[in-house]
Amino acid sequence: MIYDVNSPLYHSFLKANIKRQIEAEKKGKNANSLKGPNKVSKPVGVVHSGL
Repeated sequence: MIYDVNSPLYHSFLKANIKRQIEAEKKGKNANSLKGPNKVSKPVGVVHSGL
């Protein structure tokens, strides 16, 4: 898809994506800290492939 970079819709879409990514990373880190270091790479991989 080609987006018009100057359109407000595009900027709100970008912001929503960034916000989602940050929230997903926070959730991933929280989950990782509970589970321990062995499982760090797995949830992160799932989160990033989902985006």
